[in-house]
Order: sequence, then C-alpha cells, then structure tokens
Amino acid sequence: MGPLEPTDKVFNVPDITLRRYFGKCLEAAGIVGFRFHDLRHTFASHFIMKTGNLPALQKILGHASPIMTQRYAHLSSGYLQAEMRAFNTCMPITQESAPKPAPMDTYMDTK
Repeated sequence: MGPLEPTDKVFNVPDITLRRYFGKCLEAAGIVGFRFHDLRHTFASHFIMKTGNLPALQKILGHASPIMTQRYAHLSSGYLQAEMRAFNTCMPITQESAPKPAPMDTYMDTK
C-alpha cells in the first residue's frame, strides 16, 4: 500500500454499507439526530481549531470555495475563550494602554 492521496477514501466499502453499519452503531448507543455527514463537520471543526489552515481544509474537503469550508468549520466556545485568553496575554489592556476618551462638547458648551 502506497502513500495516501487526498482523493482516497477513508472507508473502502460502499456508502450504503457504511451508512447501514453506522446507523446500527448509533441505535445501539442510543444516539438520535446524528447523521454520518455530521462526522465531516466534526472533522472540519477539529482540523481548523488545531491548525487554523483554512486553505488546506478546503482542499482536503474538496470544496471549490472557502466560504463553503467555513460553513463546515465550527469553532467551539472553549476554543474561542482560549484564543481570547492567549490574545489578552500578549496584548494586555491596562489603564496606561487603554485609549483615552476624546473630550466631548456638550450642548451647554456651545452656547
């Protein structure tokens, strides 16, 4: 077996067989409302949160448009919180670094 190509299938069985076994596994686990296609979204989300490489994910998923790829790559709230903590660590906002509000004229100042 040689190196994998981007077009290689992960599961080398007919789609109908794969879906049938997947459905039986979901039923045995008591999972409802989950489709085989949801695994594609799950992979895309984990890939983008791990690598941040949207062009690579677009190519892996075979999408013509990065907009479609973005629809697959969901960012978890935990990931977003961690990203904000990382940003705040490298760019802390202190009283000294916070922008000073510009003075404002009031209606009474113009009389």
